[in-house]
Amino acid sequence: MELKDLRGTATSAVDHGLALVRARARRADLIGEMAYRGLDLFHGSLQDVSSAIARLERASRPPARPGRPVNRVAKTSAVHTKARRTAGRATTPARRGVDAATA
Repeated sequence: MELKDLRGTATSAVDHGLALVRARARRADLIGEMAYRGLDLFHGSLQDVSSAIARLERASRPPARPGRPVNRVAKTSAVHTKARRTAGRATTPARRGVDAATA
């Protein structure tokens, strides 16, 4: 029998056992009262355990790491540099090397 099958068998056995106890807890006799109190205690314990696990999970979360510093020189790409140079060129005739009087 594989572990997967065994796990499924154990889960179904637990489900079946709890269904029997719940059915017994519905009865209005002494055994039903004991089964009800047992389920109530078990359910409360599970809530306590789950909240403790949730607190432990939050407490054990690794801290956020600070971001790495950005290298300002490497951040600008060659395309942006060329675009800035082109945009920075003036369109006046004097800047193009043409004499303003002849233009």
